[in-house]
Amino acid sequence: MTNSSVVIRLSCVLLFMGIFVTAVILSIKLLRQGNWFSYSLVAFGDSLTDIGNTWDLTNGSIPSTAFYYRGRWSNGPTWIEVMSSKLGTILENYAYGGATSDNDIIPSNLTIPDDRGRKKHVPSLKDQVKEFLPNVSTTLHRFQTTFMIWIGGNDYQYLIKNYNTSTITPQILINSIQQSVNLLEEAGAHKILILNIPPLDRTPRYINSTGSDLEYIKLSIRDHNQRLTEMTRNFTRHSSTLVVKVFDVHNLTMEIIEDPRSFGFTNVDDPCVVIDGGGKREVSRCVNADEYLFWDDFHPTAKAHRLLANQLVKFLRSVDAIAIAAELSCGSDKDFLGKMYLSNKVAAVPVDNSYFETADYTEFDLASANFTCNQNNICGEITFSGIYVDYSNDDFDNFEGTTTKVTVVIVSGLNDPKKEYPYKIHEYPVPSNGKCDSVGNVLGSPLKTNNTDTNTATKCSPDTPKNCAEGDLSGKWGGLHGINSNEKSTFFYYDPYLDWDGIKSILGKSLVIYNSDNSARLACANITESYVSEYDDFSYDEYFEISDYV
Repeated sequence: MTNSSVVIRLSCVLLFMGIFVTAVILSIKLLRQGNWFSYSLVAFGDSLTDIGNTWDLTNGSIPSTAFYYRGRWSNGPTWIEVMSSKLGTILENYAYGGATSDNDIIPSNLTIPDDRGRKKHVPSLKDQVKEFLPNVSTTLHRFQTTFMIWIGGNDYQYLIKNYNTSTITPQILINSIQQSVNLLEEAGAHKILILNIPPLDRTPRYINSTGSDLEYIKLSIRDHNQRLTEMTRNFTRHSSTLVVKVFDVHNLTMEIIEDPRSFGFTNVDDPCVVIDGGGKREVSRCVNADEYLFWDDFHPTAKAHRLLANQLVKFLRSVDAIAIAAELSCGSDKDFLGKMYLSNKVAAVPVDNSYFETADYTEFDLASANFTCNQNNICGEITFSGIYVDYSNDDFDNFEGTTTKVTVVIVSGLNDPKKEYPYKIHEYPVPSNGKCDSVGNVLGSPLKTNNTDTNTATKCSPDTPKNCAEGDLSGKWGGLHGINSNEKSTFFYYDPYLDWDGIKSILGKSLVIYNSDNSARLACANITESYVSEYDDFSYDEYFEISDYV
């Protein structure tokens, strides 16, 4: 062994130790079986997240379409809609404009008549979570959902008016939020992201506050956000199944206010639209809302929502990017994957991003194999996302590399839950006659597909994936699990062995699903390229067409 190889191996050991100090503690968490935005988002909150629930509840009267866009409390779609559209995820939104953390602590000032004509408050965060709980699906929500919570603005508006007489403290509100998080954890949630409270003193509604009022707003919100961060750390530290993170909206908002032109704003102090007469009369409206941070005296413009959505996506991508970087960190020989195994389903292990200066990834290509129920009633899709990873760190050298995220969704056809079904990429596309026997050998050279090899040094298995042919997905990561007729199988993993260029490129090849004993081919589909994307090229107009609603 040369000195250089010793240095390389030593650097890998040091990198492993540095990156996985936290991961060793956290890797047992079932959260790691899904990334932060893999299949669905479930949102709870108030008017900053509401996409029309209060509007529906009030038969289209609040908020008024004369000033607001289709039930949103802004002039366009909200951050959660933009985020969901960008990521291509399912969105369930339980947020209501006017909501507080808990109506039993601070009741919402927005009431509506119930079926008997009695007034009731719009659902609080606690109510929203309880509304969601009966809809929990074990196949949809357990691993593949990120729960988003943004609440507190209305609580503090109440306290700003009543702080001289109220006994409610920031800790009481944090305890209320914690109770809702507890309910989600008990229901099987594994990933929760909470947005903290922005600087309310810088909204047009409160920007002219002075003296003790101003001091209360600043100190109480600072206290709240600090306690919120500590609460989330305690959850992550003590829960065996749940990780809760905080996104710092407060800091992002202050960055915009302190340097608005860098974010494309010219006015961060005034509202674009001034509404008077109890919210029924428009006094004035700006010419270009995209130059304003605030739409009315409290709520952000659609442009601000878009900016927040993009920052959130980058934040969540950084969580996954660190995990992917860790799996590739020990050199181009790809001998260290940094993966864990749960029921033969593989997941990268995210690490606390405080260890890194920067961590990000970019999806550079996308391809998929669609099984359309025509062969043995096998229905589903297997998607391949080519990902470029880049991170830098104070303690270690910069790293960059590529990997492929493989996402599996099987809806029907693999009907024995006690069995696993092999699936492999083959070297030729499916011919026009659809016969799966005419797609050549498994992709890879040399072909190492003997899973019965007793020599662990050469055996192809999930423990030694580098011994497998590149196309032998089940050999590397385990087979597809059979499912009951009323279920859906969804999971993903990262495969650093797949290529996107050259003779071993997966593009234009075929994917074959075998019966459980590997003796017959049940279904096959071509792997076709979907698009080449650049993450930062996201355009708002690609996803929403805003009509002239005024």
